[in-house]
Formats: sequence, structure tokens, C-alpha cells
Amino acid sequence: MREASLMHHRVRDEFFANSEPSVCEWQRLRGAGVALHALCRPTMILVGNVVVDRPTGFSFAQDGDADGQRAFLIAINDEDGHWIDIAGWQPAKSWTGLWLGAAWALGQASVLQPRMRETGALPVWRSPLNWLRAGREGIVLIRPTVAAYFLADGGPLLAEDVEHAAELRRLMTRTGPRIFVRDRDRRAA
Repeated sequence: MREASLMHHRVRDEFFANSEPSVCEWQRLRGAGVALHALCRPTMILVGNVVVDRPTGFSFAQDGDADGQRAFLIAINDEDGHWIDIAGWQPAKSWTGLWLGAAWALGQASVLQPRMRETGALPVWRSPLNWLRAGREGIVLIRPTVAAYFLADGGPLLAEDVEHAAELRRLMTRTGPRIFVRDRDRRAA
């Protein structure tokens, strides 16, 4: 429990230390159909300078870091409301990554929440923009292979369209680990 509390404070402190509100970027999102409440709640979406250093990961740019690029920063909470990671999103590059790699999706805490839709399905969005347009309802997969583990018993999923449903089916089909057979000769020795 203490470790979760320390992580919560570390992520929260880093989120606010490396970010700033940006009216210009917010205006672009508002023009793309994102409601103001989706930008502000439950935690305000901020902008900061990041260095993409892994396919789905980043570090915060340090002062004078020439590789630093602007990205939206989105706090990710667990089902108990603790801050567990920060997502960086660069819409122009269609890139989303994680600071710590502890999370697996935007909105992942909603997987365990009651679903009031007629189908009881969890909306899964292709992009953070679609997720924001939906008022942050549902999830956006950032680490699909990890998501498959958490969503295996997560109930029905609601895809954006038929192609997206097929893509999710492929992602959610987990194969077991590689299995080797012992060499009888070595076993006898």
C-alpha cells in the first residue's frame, strides 16, 4: 500500500512539474470536436516536452534538450484512483506512449466500472482524439499485448467499426508461451 502511495505522488509530481496548460493546443482539440469537460476532468490534459525513446515510451525533455517535442500529457489512474503513469500523445505523428510503462491504456480504470450502455460493452477507441470526443468514456490501448491480459474477462468490447473489431479480435487472442519438449537423451544422463 505504501508503495502505491509513493508511486501516486511521484507520478502526480512529475506530471505537474513537466507540463503546462496550452491554450493553442487546447483550441485545436476543441476545433476537432473535444468538449471542454473532456480536457479538464478528471485531470486536466496538459502539454509538455518529451523525448520519444521507446516505441511506446518517452522521457521528459531536460532543459536544452534538442530532441524534446511537444506532446499532450494525460494522467492515468488505476481502479482505486491512484496515479500510475503518464501518457504522452502526439496527434500529428499518431503516436501515444507511456512515461513509466506501468499502464496499458488510457481510461484503463473504467474496465472495472459498471457499464450503463444497453449492451454493457466497454468502448475501445483507436485514438486519444476519439476517446476525448467521447468524453473519456472507454479506453485507448497503448500496450495491446498487456491489455489482452486485463480484458480477457472484461466483458464485451465496443469497437469503432468492423475493421476495428477484427483488429481487436486479433489483439485479444492470446497464444500461450512457447513449449519445449525435454530431450530424452539428456534426461537419462
